[in-house]
This record gives sequence, C-alpha cells and structure tokens, in this order.
Amino acid sequence: IEGPQGLPMVKPPYGRITAIDLNKGEILWVVPHGDGPRDHPAIKDLNLPPLGSATNGGLAHGGGVLTKTLLFQIQPNLGERFMYPSDTGVIRAFDKTNGREIWEYEFDKTPWGTPMTYMHEGKQYIALAMGVGGTFTPEQAQDFAAAGVDPKTRAGRFTEMVRAMRMLWTEEHVSFDGKHVQLDDVTLYPRPVQPGGIPMLLATHYRTGSEAQALRAARHGDGIMGISDSPEEFARTIAKVEELAGAEGRDPAAFERVYYMTVNIDDDAVRARADAEDFLMAYYGVSHWAGHWGPWGPAAALAERMRAFAGAGAREIVVRFASWDQGAQWARFEAEVLPAFRPA
Repeated sequence: IEGPQGLPMVKPPYGRITAIDLNKGEILWVVPHGDGPRDHPAIKDLNLPPLGSATNGGLAHGGGVLTKTLLFQIQPNLGERFMYPSDTGVIRAFDKTNGREIWEYEFDKTPWGTPMTYMHEGKQYIALAMGVGGTFTPEQAQDFAAAGVDPKTRAGRFTEMVRAMRMLWTEEHVSFDGKHVQLDDVTLYPRPVQPGGIPMLLATHYRTGSEAQALRAARHGDGIMGISDSPEEFARTIAKVEELAGAEGRDPAAFERVYYMTVNIDDDAVRARADAEDFLMAYYGVSHWAGHWGPWGPAAALAERMRAFAGAGAREIVVRFASWDQGAQWARFEAEVLPAFRPA
C-alpha cells in the first residue's frame, strides 16, 4: 500500500527470501531480496540496508535454483511505472546455510523464469531465459539476433520444445534429435506428478489463418488458448483443432478450451480505452491488439462478452486487467461481474 511521498505504508522487507527446514518445520533464515525504495529522496540519506523489492524496484519473476552450497535467484528491475519490468535485471547468489548474499550480477536484458543448472566436463553452469518471446519491436528482435537465432524459426523451435518437455516429464533417459533441440540420455528431476506431465495449452488463433498452428495444438497440446478471436472465430478455431485432433487419433472431448481476455472496467468507455491503451503500450511497446481485445467499458459489457465466449465453447476464461489500478479493477470485477456467473 502506497503511503505519503510514495513510500510503502508498512515496514520492510517488501520482498524477501525465506529458507525453511522441512524436516523440522522451522524457519532457518529470512533475508530481503532487492534494494526496494532505499534510494527514495525522503530516505536516501539514511544509508539503509536492502529493503526488499515488491512494487518499488524489482520483482522476483520465477523461482530460485539450489546448488550444493548456493541459492541463485533472479530479479528483473522495474520501469518508471513500477508495473512492468525494465530491460535490465540481476541474478544473486546466497549462501544457503545462512542467507548471506555473496554475489550479484546485473544484466542488460530482462531475466525471466526459473534458472536451471547443469554439469559439463566437470564444470557447473547456471542457465536462464533472457529477453522476450516475441518480436513486436526492433529492440525485441535484437534479443534473437544477440543469441544468433532467426526469429523465423520460432514455431519450429517451440514445437520441438513442447515435444521434448513432454518426454522429459514422463520418461527417463530421454534422447531427442531435432533440428533445434538435442538431448542425449537426459533424465529430469523432479518430474510432474500429473499423468502425462503438466497440461500444455497452445495458443491457437483463427485470425492467423495458420493450419500449422492448429495442427500443432491438435498433435501436441492438451488444449488451446485464444486471445484475439471474436466468439464466432473462437468457435471455428475449436472446431478446426478438434477435427484435426480426431484425425490424429486423439480424443477431442478431452481438450481444454480457454479464452484469455484483456479488459478495462469503467462506466466511461472513453476513459477505459485511454487507460487500457496507456497500460498496454507500456507493457508491449507497440500496439498489436488493434481492436481485438476488450471490452473497455462498463461491467455489463464485460459480462456479456464472457457469456459470448462461453457460448462459443470456452470452458475457462482468463481475465487480465489492462489498467494501472489493478486493485480497483478487481474490486469492480468481483462486485459487478462475478455475481452474474454465480448460481442463483
């Protein structure tokens, strides 16, 4: 909660790492993670220690990875609006016996996800994802260039990764010889407890007109997720993928059908659109939704749109708020939209 002068109302730490001894059920240590607002003009002269980062200075996107002696944790830095990560971040190493920070490295790209570790020729490495998955802007395309990857190979790489992960989740001693992914006698631990591994919903969009996209979902996915279709287009996407799944010998009835909506709730539709577009431009850096997302406006319009997608075949609907005031959006959604879907 933001208080006077933009400082949090509660005492630090605002972000922390807690180590728990699961054998004894005891907390071993707790340390702040990130600097937090220690450089705020009102307190920067106090020379405070790290305060931990929540909405002021960084987020812990992804989990940590443990080695024999260390805990590694990434942290993207936040941009000016303290909502979406900037283009930088850090990785820190902590002594896992006491939580003492012993190393930090700052990246000029945003780190994402959970790091992994592997051994090669007697040397241990830490690997992590950097940058973004799309190429919406020239700057994002540079992430691929820096890694020596042609963006045109994204679809092929993604398909091979889905296939390889399914094998790693369900088999031991996995070997995979793809164009982009190669594995030689690899066993992953820990593996998911779900039979078949973690369900994977593959993005599938009618507007792309891509037969390959629909076929990939039919062959390798546990369901589909739409994001830019109209209800009518989403119904056609479902029918297409289920037809292809049946041809592949899979049970179409077992497929999940999820639609992901991006919305803004406000009685003033003009104000809702302005807030949404400001938020999304800060988030993506380019306008690529082109009127396909929404609605931006009254709660009744959102409830009506959700019913339309349910009628088109969506079994689950994910709602994301395109707004700088997430708390206010949720409050209106809970009070004005959810009651329309609760049993009488």
